[in-house]
Amino acid sequence: MNYREMSPEEIEGTRIQIQELCICKSCLTWDPCAEEIGFCFPAVGKNRCIKKDRGCICMQCQAAAKFRLNQDYYCIIGPQKEKWGL
Repeated sequence: MNYREMSPEEIEGTRIQIQELCICKSCLTWDPCAEEIGFCFPAVGKNRCIKKDRGCICMQCQAAAKFRLNQDYYCIIGPQKEKWGL
């Protein structure tokens, strides 16, 4: 999936899909000051609130499996650029 080639409607639809599958709020690293979830998606990006790494559950997320993502700590480092064609 190439993010740059997605229409605004596709971006919004994918963001919603990812956020419906998202388990960010159950992660020990989660910070409640975040306004959104689904940090693996470019339209959301990383969480600027997180100050301390307390572990990662990204690879347990159904969004990671569905979109074939394979890194950890999207909340800290942001979306996986090569997977989204960025």
